Amino acid sequence: MLQSPSVWPQLTVLAQVLPNRDLFPVRAAYGDSESTTIGLNYLTADEPMWFTLADVLVSKILTGKTPIILRAVRFAPMATQTGLKPITIAGRQIHPAKDDFYKELVNHRQSLKRRIAPEEAEKRRLKAEEQGVKILANATSYGIFVELNVQDLRKAEEMIAHGAYDAEWPCDSHDYEKPGRYFHPLLATLITGAARLMLSLAERQVLDQGLDWVFCDTDSLAIANTANLPLDEFKQRALKARDWFSRLNPYEEKGSILQLEKVNFPLDCENELEKLNPPYCLAISAKRYALFNRTQDGDLIIRKASGHGLGYLLPPYDEPSEKRRERIARIGVPLWEEDFWRETIRAAYSEDPDQVPLDSRFVVPASSQYAATKPGQLAWFKIYNEGKSPADQVKPFNFLLSLYAKSRLQMAADDPAALAGPQWRKREPHPASPYFKDIMKAANQAFDRERPEQPVPFHWLKTVARSVARYHLHPERKFIGGDFDQRGVLKRRHVHALAFQPIGKEADEIEEREALGEDEEPLERPFSLFAQKQVMEFVDDIKRECGLGERDIMDKAGVSHHTLGKAREGTPVSPVTLRKVVFAAAQLRDSFRNMQSET
Repeated sequence: MLQSPSVWPQLTVLAQVLPNRDLFPVRAAYGDSESTTIGLNYLTADEPMWFTLADVLVSKILTGKTPIILRAVRFAPMATQTGLKPITIAGRQIHPAKDDFYKELVNHRQSLKRRIAPEEAEKRRLKAEEQGVKILANATSYGIFVELNVQDLRKAEEMIAHGAYDAEWPCDSHDYEKPGRYFHPLLATLITGAARLMLSLAERQVLDQGLDWVFCDTDSLAIANTANLPLDEFKQRALKARDWFSRLNPYEEKGSILQLEKVNFPLDCENELEKLNPPYCLAISAKRYALFNRTQDGDLIIRKASGHGLGYLLPPYDEPSEKRRERIARIGVPLWEEDFWRETIRAAYSEDPDQVPLDSRFVVPASSQYAATKPGQLAWFKIYNEGKSPADQVKPFNFLLSLYAKSRLQMAADDPAALAGPQWRKREPHPASPYFKDIMKAANQAFDRERPEQPVPFHWLKTVARSVARYHLHPERKFIGGDFDQRGVLKRRHVHALAFQPIGKEADEIEEREALGEDEEPLERPFSLFAQKQVMEFVDDIKRECGLGERDIMDKAGVSHHTLGKAREGTPVSPVTLRKVVFAAAQLRDSFRNMQSET
């Protein structure tokens, strides 16, 4: 049924379901992490929840079990919007009242790619037009429908919040999320639901071929030969899974809607199936992976690599700009990240995979570049600017550098006396400096940005090597088996949803906070009082089941009797505290049940 293109326009449905070990996308703070991430996991809930019909189909396709549907709402288009006019994009006219805008963009991009000629000037022009059409299609097919511009308010104002439940509730917030001009949450919701359905169909086809997958993104799936099949048989099965999607291709260029990535082929041999040579993959977590080939003499050729979690760092050594652009276009990362991945892969094949040896090029202070866009950031440089000429002062929108202090454990070994000083007594320093291309010069002028009068000695600064020392041990908490010291195939979790917490805009200032070393301070929105009440009822049910006292919960969670009392009385408490309480109660319950089973 889902191979028929005529079925997909009928999926404009939102369904209210009562999840009972059904597969649904769940965003949560998994494990001991305070930041939220989304994973397709088994979900159980005591209250009904809304999902797209596409998500309901995902669960049915991958589990064989039909979720309990309580009600459904179908949305249908009405009359065509008036006033629509044709637009010309890179030489092709598209009329939105007659044409499928996105389908035409994709077709036009493919035609531009076919027309790219060897003449340098013409090649550059067509390549620029092709990239422009690609960016336009990507930006307008989803992002504009969920555009939220966060406005910082001087003081908290009372607002009305909407969430997973039918009821709304009042809340106070310093952030106002102003919708963009084309904000349309229904379209955005249906688009993402359909994308997840495409991924689940790809997973189903791969599993039916006796294969598995190693990682996926919103629009791609990396097929893995976990059964160690002969190469020819693996390729045959993978291509069969891909070809299942041929009937869903709506574009002028025929074939499967799923394309083979160019990393599967030797250079300059893209789409020549007889030369198909799938790479190996080292996957650390959902967005940290590298694809590579091994030569006969054991050398490594990086075909594609992820820079996720590395991009905030400035390169520790130079690379000519032209080569940098070429390398990023070819494998996705600059030279220093390619070198880092090569050493990480070598370590994975060694007898000590947890230690990645890095040479002296990485032993320079780690730094990040950002712009002084806020008055508070300029205030850090007030003392630095004193007595300097206007040309030498740090001014608004100048580039600045954020550096990073060593951990207390490192300082205990390198300079234990400093830990007793005022800069380390309550917290580690937050080094900053004016922008210098020479990182050594910047490091020698570093100061504590919260105490600008106090310099930060060079030997207090963390190196790039130290900053990336645990990169390859990053956990994948949203699945079972993904802790930093675990390896192998992950398994989906079973999530019991007790309450819902609003998270606001997912990426609000995330890049800036990461560059300033503040990525471990996620934005927190409070639970509604109704949700807080549900959490505490869950805790009290566990207390009754296991014969626990209030002291047992307090000691396990590390919270006070006063805090628990506030939570039960309906006084808002922090989301972090509520999570500590509920995780502590669940751990005590599991220990009790295990002991009962043994008895």
